[in-house]
Amino acid sequence: MKELIAFVDDEPNILRSLGRALLDDSYEVALFDDPLRALEELEKSPPQVVVSDQEMPRMKGVEFLEAVRERWPEATRIILTAHHDFHAAMKAINNGQVFRFLCKPWDNGELKQTLHNALEYHLLQVENRKLMNLLRRKNDKLKDCAARIRVLSGMLPICSCCKKIRDDKGYWQQIEAYIRRHSEADFTHGICPECAKKLYPDLFASLEKRKIGKL
Repeated sequence: MKELIAFVDDEPNILRSLGRALLDDSYEVALFDDPLRALEELEKSPPQVVVSDQEMPRMKGVEFLEAVRERWPEATRIILTAHHDFHAAMKAINNGQVFRFLCKPWDNGELKQTLHNALEYHLLQVENRKLMNLLRRKNDKLKDCAARIRVLSGMLPICSCCKKIRDDKGYWQQIEAYIRRHSEADFTHGICPECAKKLYPDLFASLEKRKIGKL
């Protein structure tokens, strides 16, 4: 899929010149003479790079690129400005609203290099977002594991008679249910010799005689 570069300028001649400058490149180019229409159309196909003129009648370029940032924060934003708008362009860069600025008239070689750098910056932003999301998921998993460890390593209120455990909400649970809920452990049930002797004395005595007879 080709990268989409959008140009916004109220002068048709400027847009045609920009389009011709990129005819031999592999980018998909969208040209808009109205910033509001550009915002509407780009909703259908989000851009990777947006280049906007600063002085436009319906909206300043800085205002337009701010709207772009709100909608597509990973889109790299470039401002196209005349020399007398230089201070506005620098202010936009310092405020973090745009990546670079290009002066009119531009050099086609400089234009292409700037767009190439802008696309690399966009890919870096996308990759950074993926890594941050992955890190966030891993941190959440670690927090969950730490919470389980804290629960199982702290002081557990246990009934001295029935051996139920009181959870942090004040409910009493069977010890098996509590540990199963707060760890990865599971249980298989059996009976120890002492309980077998107490609960089933006749069966226990019979089994003991069999063991003695085999010796």
